[in-house]
Amino acid sequence: VAAALNLVPGPCAPCQKAEEHLARCALRGPSRACANVPGLLRRAVGGAKAGRPLSEVMESVHYPDIWLPLPGQPDRVDVHLVLEANSPWAKEGRATRAALEAKYGDRIEITVHPLGSPVAKALGVDTTPAWAVAGYRMRGAQSALALQRLLDREMIDRGAP
Repeated sequence: VAAALNLVPGPCAPCQKAEEHLARCALRGPSRACANVPGLLRRAVGGAKAGRPLSEVMESVHYPDIWLPLPGQPDRVDVHLVLEANSPWAKEGRATRAALEAKYGDRIEITVHPLGSPVAKALGVDTTPAWAVAGYRMRGAQSALALQRLLDREMIDRGAP
């Protein structure tokens, strides 16, 4: 667990800015910006106790970008998509959305926001598409498989099938 936490970047904006790893973020104690750290620590400990290799424990707590405290529902995973209708990547964003909806149905809720919306501003994005899955920001065009990895991890943590 210690190795994983020392090798994974901190998930919150303050840790990202300070270039700190997850272990340092955990020592600082939970704040609004780092509200997901206790859950990530439980994930790492659970994976280590289950005998998972270091690479899997690291993957379970490492996300591609920072975590933001966006509102959500406990019975489903909220997905926010910032998308400009006329963007060169709009078609790909819509295709990824359709693939996710087909796979997960009502276990996820995808909300589309325009660039400049409060959610886009909270995510700190100025190009589209951009995604937030359970508060984890993923900038740029993402494949359905990349987002599925994160969605599956969130569903495991929530005990969802």
